[in-house]
Amino acid sequence: QQDAAGAFLTRYGLLVLVCDGMGGARGGSTASRLAVDLIQRGVQQSTEPDGASALLGAIRRANRELYHRS
Repeated sequence: QQDAAGAFLTRYGLLVLVCDGMGGARGGSTASRLAVDLIQRGVQQSTEPDGASALLGAIRRANRELYHRS
């Protein structure tokens, strides 16, 4: 199982994340856990005025980080 999930209370409300491990690709479990961590941290640290913008920015930053690590 390469999926990772988490639920976090943020200043925007409840954030629930589920990240897929990329269909069994090598390192998928690590990538999905890292994605949850990076997105959660990005939303928590965001200074955006609304949750949607905070989440979008966090997803984009997490995607870049995962790409560079791969």
